This record gives sequence, structure tokens and C-alpha cells, in this order.
Amino acid sequence: MPATILFDTSQISKFDKITLQKAKAVALPLAIKGTINGAAFETMRKSRKTIQEDFTLRNRFTERSVRVIPNKTLKITDMRATVGSIAKYMESQEEGERKSSKGKHGLRIPTTAAAGQTGSQRTRPVQKRYRRGQIALANRAGKIKARSKSQWFLMSIRVAGLRGQSPFVFLPFGGGKAGLYRVVPSGSPPQTRYKRGKKRFARKFKWGRPKGKPGQEKLIMIHSFAHRTITIKSTRWLKKNVEKVS
Repeated sequence: MPATILFDTSQISKFDKITLQKAKAVALPLAIKGTINGAAFETMRKSRKTIQEDFTLRNRFTERSVRVIPNKTLKITDMRATVGSIAKYMESQEEGERKSSKGKHGLRIPTTAAAGQTGSQRTRPVQKRYRRGQIALANRAGKIKARSKSQWFLMSIRVAGLRGQSPFVFLPFGGGKAGLYRVVPSGSPPQTRYKRGKKRFARKFKWGRPKGKPGQEKLIMIHSFAHRTITIKSTRWLKKNVEKVS
């Protein structure tokens, strides 16, 4: 006579039910939370690398400005992790922007000379001595008094070439050449004592003795003010990394 073995599966079913309920309430939300946060931090790492490789950086602030606000809730419908930059200008780099000057002159744009380079494309940060706020103008408003605009240009350049004075001048030239220039004196300076006929004279330089010969100064543009409007191209530095991680 065959024996019949009976199993009571009610406890197993109860165990499965409890386990699934716990998985639904805790394990699944934790897994989703970990995935979302992991993706956000990976996007941050890739974005920082993109900025480091593709941008001209003065320091590491821009790179480190990319931050993550991780998800902290276990409610699946409310889960969200945010990644982006706290630097306002990085929004312009991501989306693109058209900037226009609101002043009398164009926008200030550092040249390659400001970075200690030659050529038309700047790939290095602006040197500290050429940054905004570090430059004092030799021909600031009201300091140079001239009878004509051309005389004002010449006097501004000459004053900047004098010993003990700032070598920087702002010259609003036409033809797209308006800008902030560094004046480099050249040639032999005029003698402080000279003779005309039998008379001897001594020059008294109000601004100090000149470093070079008048009219032979060399001008190097440090900041250009020639463009009233510029277009910043969209780089999609964030979106392309979000897509990679996704």
C-alpha cells in the first residue's frame, strides 16, 4: 500500500509573500536608487574629463563646478538625481548663446598675446598680469588732454612708454582695431641734456624719462573690443555624457 506524504505549503507561501513585499518595499527601490545615483556620478566624472580635455582653463574651478545632487528617497515615483555645473557660464557652453555689448565699445575678448602665444587661436589661459582687474591704464579718462583725436592717440602711447608708468592704454581705433594695448618702447631715448647753437638745455620730463624714442613704440593688443556681438557655439559637454552613460 503506497504511502502518501502531505506537505503543508501555507508557511512557504506566506514566506514568499512576505519576501516579495519586502523586495518591493526595500530591495527594488534601493536597486533603482543605486542605479540612478551611479549614473549621475559617472556622468559627472565623464563631464569633468571632457571639460579638462576640450576647454581652455585658468584653474580647476570650471572642472570642479560639475556637481551631483544624489537621490535620497526610496519612493520610486519621486526618485531623481541631478548633475550639472554651478558655474553660470557653463550653461552658455552647453546651450550656446549670442552676446551683445551694452556699452560704447565692443565686448572684451582676450587675444593670443594675453596668453603669451602667437597666432590667431588662443589655447592657453590668460596670464595673470593681463587679466581684468590687474591692468591700470596710463591714459585713463581725464589724464590725457589733447587738441585732436590723433594727438590724443600719440600722447596716450607716449605716456605709456614712460618710465614708472603703466604700459597699457585703451585705444578706440576704427576698422576693427579698438582694444587694450601694451606699449613696448623701442629705440634710444632722447637725451636729457642737449645743445642748440651755443646754448645748452636740459629736458624736464613731467612723466619721467622716456624709455624709447618717440614714435617708435610697438603696440601689442591684449584685449580686443572690436566685436559688438559674438556667438558662443553649443558644445553639449553635458548632454553627450548623459547619453554615453545612458
